[in-house]
Amino acid sequence: MSNASPEEAIQEPNWEWLAFNAALNTLSAATGQTVGQFGASAPARELVARVVDETIAVAQTQSVNLSAAS
Repeated sequence: MSNASPEEAIQEPNWEWLAFNAALNTLSAATGQTVGQFGASAPARELVARVVDETIAVAQTQSVNLSAAS
């Protein structure tokens, strides 16, 4: 008997990981700022939020339901 989960169960965590990495790691590499510096800057937080929102929108086109609160 297998303890494997359906493939769909992995989609949400994968997209959450992608949203985190796209928003923080990519922007950090591009700007040279740390995640902490993003947190201290309102414009940087807004940019991070926009990247997360865009990633969520793309996930939803693939029938993966995410929200920014995930």
